[in-house]
Order: sequence, then structure tokens, then C-alpha cells
Amino acid sequence: MMASPTEFHAAIADVTDEHHQNMAGLVQPDDFNAEVVVRFLRENGIDACVDESTGGFRYMLADAARESHVRFACVCLRASISYALEAAFWCIKAKR
Repeated sequence: MMASPTEFHAAIADVTDEHHQNMAGLVQPDDFNAEVVVRFLRENGIDACVDESTGGFRYMLADAARESHVRFACVCLRASISYALEAAFWCIKAKR
């Protein structure tokens, strides 16, 4: 018998860690928002949806003890966006 999934809620602020960002202010709301997070989670097998009422997102897990793994995955997603944007910045700077 499998446990019923548990629903969790997170705001973008819950998965934003400035220690995992390279250049401050580089990641804009269009780059990292609830829709981006939900698409990422779904593509990686996590049932998720945007929470329109809060601007955050909801996700379901069969094992509630794994909730911190999902949050850290989202922190890593934001960090990867930050690094990708910074890489593009330095390429543009190199071409000048």
C-alpha cells in the first residue's frame, strides 16, 4: 500500500537563496517565477501547479520527508539560470 501524496506550498522567496546567485540582480522575475518552477518540476516527475492566489506554487510528494529536496532543487534551478545569464553577459562583454 502506497502512502497518499502530501501537498506542499512554496513562494518564490522560499526557493530564492542569494548565496546561490552569482551577480546580484541579474535574475529577473520573468526568468524565475512560479511558471518556470512548475514546468521544471513537472519535467522531472513532480506533480506541481501554480498557486494563482499567492503567486507561488504547489507540489505533491508521496514521501513528505523529501520536501526539502524539492525546495533545494528549485534553489539550484535559480542558480543555474543566474549562471547562464552571467555566462551570456560575459560573452557579450567579450565581443565588444
